[in-house]
Amino acid sequence: MGMANDRPIYECQPCGACCRNPEYNRQWGFIDYVQLFPTDQLFKLKGRRSELAQKNDADEWHMRMTADGHCVALEGATGEHTACGIYDVRPNVCRKVQPGDEKCIIARQERGLPL
Repeated sequence: MGMANDRPIYECQPCGACCRNPEYNRQWGFIDYVQLFPTDQLFKLKGRRSELAQKNDADEWHMRMTADGHCVALEGATGEHTACGIYDVRPNVCRKVQPGDEKCIIARQERGLPL
């Protein structure tokens, strides 16, 4: 992480915090995190869709989460080195998160990563 204009530069690969179920979801007991929509490119992976996504009680598609609360597509260790195993077809919701934006900062704080 470097500095630009007195602001830190955040990099995704040594982080992965945004790929974990956030505290506000866990407080409400939600295990769903990344909602999927018909326009998401992930639906092109018909053969792998069931291992990557599932429907919740409201019949909405979401990315599957591991038992410890991170997206099944996340590879590596949060805060050390991570990668998205489906980066080219990742959901639109994931594409919207940008390094250093509000959701990024909140996710980093929840995981105890440097700001």
